[in-house]
Amino acid sequence: MVTNPRTLRALTKAGFIEWRDEIERHWTGSPIKRRWVHAGPKLANWWETFSFNRRQYRLRYVDGCFHPFVFRADERPPSFV
Repeated sequence: MVTNPRTLRALTKAGFIEWRDEIERHWTGSPIKRRWVHAGPKLANWWETFSFNRRQYRLRYVDGCFHPFVFRADERPPSFV
Protein backbone atom coordinates (compact mmCIF):
# COMPACT_ATOMS: atom_id res chain seq x y z
CA MET A 1 0.00 0.00 0.00
CA VAL A 2 1.42 3.38 -0.95
CA THR A 3 1.41 5.66 2.10
CA ASN A 4 4.17 8.11 1.16
CA PRO A 5 2.59 11.59 0.80
CA ARG A 6 5.21 12.69 -1.74
CA THR A 7 4.38 9.75 -4.01
CA LEU A 8 0.64 10.36 -3.66
CA ARG A 9 1.09 14.06 -4.47
CA ALA A 10 3.17 13.17 -7.53
CA LEU A 11 0.52 10.70 -8.73
CA THR A 12 -2.11 13.41 -8.24
CA LYS A 13 -0.08 15.98 -10.14
CA ALA A 14 0.41 13.48 -12.98
CA GLY A 15 -3.38 12.99 -13.16
CA PHE A 16 -3.56 9.31 -12.20
CA ILE A 17 -5.41 9.81 -8.91
CA GLU A 18 -7.44 12.47 -7.10
CA TRP A 19 -6.28 12.80 -3.51
CA ARG A 20 -8.83 14.37 -1.19
CA ASP A 21 -8.45 15.67 2.35
CA GLU A 22 -11.37 16.40 4.62
CA ILE A 23 -11.69 17.32 8.27
CA GLU A 24 -14.81 16.06 10.01
CA ARG A 25 -16.00 15.69 13.56
CA HIS A 26 -15.71 12.35 15.30
CA TRP A 27 -18.67 11.25 17.43
CA THR A 28 -16.60 12.24 20.48
CA GLY A 29 -16.43 15.82 19.17
CA SER A 30 -12.75 15.86 18.25
CA PRO A 31 -11.77 16.67 14.65
CA ILE A 32 -10.36 13.90 12.44
CA LYS A 33 -8.52 14.31 9.15
CA ARG A 34 -9.60 11.83 6.48
CA ARG A 35 -7.74 11.21 3.25
CA TRP A 36 -8.83 9.10 0.34
CA VAL A 37 -8.09 8.66 -3.35
CA HIS A 38 -10.16 8.16 -6.49
CA ALA A 39 -9.24 7.53 -10.10
CA GLY A 40 -7.94 10.67 -11.79
CA PRO A 41 -8.59 12.03 -15.27
CA LYS A 42 -5.87 9.90 -16.90
CA LEU A 43 -7.52 6.63 -15.84
CA ALA A 44 -10.55 5.52 -17.84
CA ASN A 45 -11.36 2.78 -15.31
CA TRP A 46 -10.29 2.51 -11.67
CA TRP A 47 -9.08 -1.09 -12.09
CA GLU A 48 -6.50 -0.24 -14.76
CA THR A 49 -2.83 -0.69 -13.96
CA PHE A 50 -0.77 2.42 -14.68
CA SER A 51 2.95 3.10 -14.70
CA PHE A 52 4.66 6.03 -13.04
CA ASN A 53 8.40 6.46 -12.38
CA ARG A 54 9.20 2.99 -13.79
CA ARG A 55 6.77 1.30 -11.37
CA GLN A 56 3.35 -0.19 -11.93
CA TYR A 57 0.50 0.99 -9.67
CA ARG A 58 -3.13 0.04 -9.27
CA LEU A 59 -6.14 1.17 -7.27
CA ARG A 60 -7.61 -1.59 -5.15
CA TYR A 61 -10.41 -1.88 -2.65
CA VAL A 62 -9.64 -3.51 0.67
CA ASP A 63 -12.24 -5.58 2.54
CA GLY A 64 -14.57 -3.35 4.53
CA CYS A 65 -13.43 -0.03 2.98
CA PHE A 66 -15.53 2.24 0.79
CA HIS A 67 -12.61 4.01 -0.90
CA PRO A 68 -9.77 2.45 -2.93
CA PHE A 69 -6.13 2.48 -1.91
CA VAL A 70 -3.06 2.83 -4.14
CA PHE A 71 -0.97 -0.33 -4.36
CA ARG A 72 2.06 -1.25 -6.38
CA ALA A 73 0.89 -3.77 -8.97
CA ASP A 74 3.05 -6.57 -7.54
CA GLU A 75 1.66 -6.11 -3.98
CA ARG A 76 -1.24 -8.07 -2.57
CA PRO A 77 -3.87 -6.17 -0.58
CA PRO A 78 -4.13 -7.06 3.11
CA SER A 79 -6.78 -9.56 4.11
CA PHE A 80 -8.76 -8.84 7.24
CA VAL A 81 -10.94 -11.96 7.12
